[in-house]
Amino acid sequence: MNAKDADPTDTRTWSTRHLALKAVFRSGGHVGLTWTLRPWTTRADSWEVSVTTWVEGGERMAALSADIRQFLDRDRPVGVR
Repeated sequence: MNAKDADPTDTRTWSTRHLALKAVFRSGGHVGLTWTLRPWTTRADSWEVSVTTWVEGGERMAALSADIRQFLDRDRPVGVR
């Protein structure tokens, strides 16, 4: 997400079974990333935890995105996405 191209109300969400990530553009070129972990999705007494981190848009966001992709892909066979 590029800070100069993002709409001030732009929100994007990605999720897997146990992890959700919500990115929200804020004025001043910052992106709020809310990470939510849900270890049990089928139990009535389950819990979740969320933390929001703030990142500058542009190059810092691009670097963070590349780091996260590398971390998530580290155990995947080459050529599999």
